[in-house]
Amino acid sequence: MEWASRFGQRTNALDSDFIAVRYLLTVNASVNASCIKYHQVLHFFMASKQTSRAFKTARFNKDAKKAKIKDQALCDAIQQVMLGKADDLGGGVYKKRLNDNLHRSIILAKGGRYWIYEYLYAKKDRENIDDDELLAFRLLAKSYAELTEHQVALLIVNKDFVEICHDD
Repeated sequence: MEWASRFGQRTNALDSDFIAVRYLLTVNASVNASCIKYHQVLHFFMASKQTSRAFKTARFNKDAKKAKIKDQALCDAIQQVMLGKADDLGGGVYKKRLNDNLHRSIILAKGGRYWIYEYLYAKKDRENIDDDELLAFRLLAKSYAELTEHQVALLIVNKDFVEICHDD
């Protein structure tokens, strides 16, 4: 892609779109500098906001309904996790207390782009996850971090993921 090599490779789709627009604007000689400046300001504003999406797996969705945990409570909890108010188990695996401390959730978020509620359990049923489970969750977190937008869309369409909050 000529525009990517000309303006530098970027990490996310928003940056990529901005670079493509900027390239198209500079190719068109009739576009004035104020238009380019507008797009630069727009890009700065949008890029300054970290985009992240939160999901729950189909299994977590079923368990959360049974435990009467609402999506808004899950979104609020994700915001707390982003602020460091959760147990960081390493490798993109977090443990967060839910439902007035009656339940524990395992959230996978390596890279911070996708936050996925993977596992829910009652505190009364078990204290913690096993070491083998933790290793499996770390591997799964790594896999989730490598998902493309298209793959995420397919997971949603197939009802493997349910999106609960999206902050763009």
